[in-house]
Amino acid sequence: MSRLLEIIDLKRWFPVRKDGETRQLHAVDGINFHLEPGETVGLVGESGCGKSTLVRLLTRTLDLTDGQVRFRNNDLGLIRAREMALHPQRKDVQMVFQDPTDSLNPRYTARQTIAESVRLLCGMRGAAAAARVEEAADWVGLPHALLDRYPHQLSGGQKARVGIARAIVGRPALLVLDEPTAALDVSVQTVILQLLDRLKRELDMSFLFVSHDLNVVRLLCDRVLVMYLGQIVESGPTEAVFRAPAHPYTRALIASLPGGLAHGQASASDLLVGGDPQSPIDPDPNRCRLLGRCPRGLAPCAEKGPQLIDIGHDRHVACHYPAVVQHVRQ
Repeated sequence: MSRLLEIIDLKRWFPVRKDGETRQLHAVDGINFHLEPGETVGLVGESGCGKSTLVRLLTRTLDLTDGQVRFRNNDLGLIRAREMALHPQRKDVQMVFQDPTDSLNPRYTARQTIAESVRLLCGMRGAAAAARVEEAADWVGLPHALLDRYPHQLSGGQKARVGIARAIVGRPALLVLDEPTAALDVSVQTVILQLLDRLKRELDMSFLFVSHDLNVVRLLCDRVLVMYLGQIVESGPTEAVFRAPAHPYTRALIASLPGGLAHGQASASDLLVGGDPQSPIDPDPNRCRLLGRCPRGLAPCAEKGPQLIDIGHDRHVACHYPAVVQHVRQ
């Protein structure tokens, strides 16, 4: 079975004016990863690391600087962002946004919101479109009686269901979830996550799950990608990465969770990541981007930027001194 999505050396740089000259902000800088059919991949990293830019590149709402976005062996990166809205593969890659309130048109009822996607993605009108809207409402557990309400008349969980219905009405192969429960009450988050998990299986979708909630990522995702300053610094099966993180940045993220690292796995000094991140504007390619925040930083880290290397067991890490290399190779 061929891969559903393959990202190859993906880059997006933004020109910025600094000190009277034009320089480049490396928001996404040479990213490589893949996603298999039926797989859920988590994407984590602190604010400003480039997750949102990466999501916009994958959903083709932002043009890339270089690289490839291969979806079912077709390079979607060749399609301009302004042309993607009318492209036949638009319906195959859809997105659920972070805040359902902000992402819904306040002048549209729930029915109109879902119907617009039916028209644009499925080319359906009339009775067939109306039936598809109600089918999508059934998929997400939204009572038909609520379809003629406006967003301000719906609860947070109901608005989330409308946003999900709008995204899945064309039965996409890939659903990109950008913090889909972050704006919801804790009591509603579990219900929506369970809904998404059920829909994934019933509609045979793959997920790219972007989140700051590491516990949710650990629960839902098959694999995890850890992003720092525009690059993937670690990837691998979720449970293996959480149990024995290899990159110092990953270790710091997981150590921030209650009981995140096993007792005796590392000393306190190994877990601290202090100081300020380096600037993403024209970063030095011969320098590790975590240098200055990493307690392990040594001379080679300032002389050569680490590349993402295979350390076995489907795990990859961009570090000169990964914590689990010896363990994995034994």
